[in-house]
Amino acid sequence: MLIPMKRLTLAAMRSEESKIMDKLQQISAVQVISMGEMSPDEAQSIVKKENDLLQLKKSAQSLKAYAPKVSPLAPKAEKTLEQLGDDFILSKEICDKTENLISEKTKLKGEIDKALSVIKSLEPWRELDENLEDIRPTRSAIYITGMIKDSDIEKLESIENASVTIYGGEKEKAFLLVCLKGDSESVISKLKELSYTEISFKGLKGTPLDNISRLDKDIALKRAELEKIEKELEGLGLKRDNILSGEDAVSIELEKELSKSYLLKTESVFVLEGWVRSDETEKVIDAVRSVSESAYVEFNDPKADEVPPSVVKNNKIIKPFEAVTNMYSRPAPNGIDATPLMSPFYFLFFGMMLGDTGYGLALMIICFVIQKLKKPRGAFADLIKVLIYCGLSTFICGFFMGSFCGIDFDDIFHTNNVFPLLFDPAVDSMLTMYVCFGLGIVHLMFGLLIQAVYRIKNKDIGGAIFDDISWVLLICGVLIYALAENVKNIGLAMLLLGVFLIVFFAGRAKKNPILRLIGGVKELYGVTSYLSDILSYSRIFALALSSGVIAVVLNQLGTMLREGVGGILGFVLMMIVMVFAHTFSLAINALGCFVHAARLQYVEFFGKFYEAGGTEFKPLGYNTKNTYVKN
Repeated sequence: MLIPMKRLTLAAMRSEESKIMDKLQQISAVQVISMGEMSPDEAQSIVKKENDLLQLKKSAQSLKAYAPKVSPLAPKAEKTLEQLGDDFILSKEICDKTENLISEKTKLKGEIDKALSVIKSLEPWRELDENLEDIRPTRSAIYITGMIKDSDIEKLESIENASVTIYGGEKEKAFLLVCLKGDSESVISKLKELSYTEISFKGLKGTPLDNISRLDKDIALKRAELEKIEKELEGLGLKRDNILSGEDAVSIELEKELSKSYLLKTESVFVLEGWVRSDETEKVIDAVRSVSESAYVEFNDPKADEVPPSVVKNNKIIKPFEAVTNMYSRPAPNGIDATPLMSPFYFLFFGMMLGDTGYGLALMIICFVIQKLKKPRGAFADLIKVLIYCGLSTFICGFFMGSFCGIDFDDIFHTNNVFPLLFDPAVDSMLTMYVCFGLGIVHLMFGLLIQAVYRIKNKDIGGAIFDDISWVLLICGVLIYALAENVKNIGLAMLLLGVFLIVFFAGRAKKNPILRLIGGVKELYGVTSYLSDILSYSRIFALALSSGVIAVVLNQLGTMLREGVGGILGFVLMMIVMVFAHTFSLAINALGCFVHAARLQYVEFFGKFYEAGGTEFKPLGYNTKNTYVKN
């Protein structure tokens, strides 16, 4: 159900501000509303914390490759605020060391890459025994060094009045050309007709081999330094958890600082405005009174032009399905909490779609293991519980469809039609389809009746009768008239009454009687939309059939493999292949069932009554990413 929200007004002395905000953050029950402008000091403090958080995240990312591998099923650590604070102090030291080491590592790698590039360019010149600094123009001669294609070497060597020496190279050859200055113009002119690249040895001294040897030694020294840095980073990687905890410590402080900046302040007093759940007002009063006897606390209903956050409260069984509802949208504050209304249908539709006892059992076990090992909280924990419930639904539905990982129960237990199969999608296709359509009609009619009840509670009786109950009468009347021969007259009466209400009252907003009648007739055309909605429930049949057929095919492939290989090896190979194949099939089909079961709620069901658009209630609290805070 939806929990009404109260607007909190809290006034206290500035000297008590920090203690009160700490206490409110501890109880996580107040969403602070922005009232005042941020002061320069507050802005500076927030920027500093944001920079600290950015530095911590950057260092944590840099050390990720050096940290011990953590199992995806490992639970988050639980720490107190004091432990997080200690971790933040330590994490700052780790971050500074990490940044220095990463900077030095980047510099060394750049120098090594540059040296390797120079070595690569000098490799073709290994046989050159002259010092590179001596290869430069003189008073009487010029030198040209470069790389030339093999196909142009003969043309290069045939250039008159020039001395050409060819050195090494793979795709291209290195060459040294020497000519007198007087012949340089004609030589260069002929050289330009060839495909060559001129090379410069600027800044290099000694022979190419001397330079290669010097650079190799330099690279070896730098790589030794890199190894030393890598070892230091590996040591820091062991402390990466302290950085992650430091992140959470800064996030907590940053959230509190932001909330403080929302307050209205004078030199001696501050005023806080915020949203509080109506069932947690006493909790807030007790928290404030525990640190200040003089603070003023008042709760009021939201003003007419205010839209408070949307908060729902359900029992332990229904609550996990809030995650499914929230994927669509939170309910409007004055609307209806759809979670308890849609959860039984979601539970049933998922089970029918997957419809295999083996798959249901496997899904429950996998999610139960994740729940016990990972110990998730929040929305992820709710999703895991939803999948456990859906696994139970699949397990139950599988009994009535007679399948265990695609194997018929009678084949497993060597019985003959002992199990009470209600329907088999692969055999009783039409019966399964009718069942799906029947459930769809119940689903849609239930949605209309919910809307009718909601309208009646809001004293809109006309809307309930003419816009909701009229369609229930029409659709149910058609079904009774078509399927129940003994009471078809009752069905006809319901059908005609529904048509009458829609035609003459659906357009009641129009004062002109002719336009009202036209509007009603136009509204009656909406019956095609209901037909389309009902047909959408065929997806239950489609997924039930596909998941069952895929499982059967996988079993047949496994059997063929066993018979083809034979013996114990064939049996082992069959089991390995089938485990992987059925695991993949379960993952894909469970994902499809999750999405399509949700779609039937979002489009067909919610469209009849649900008013979306609610905003999330975000109380000031310990909203951490990497650890859980122990109070």
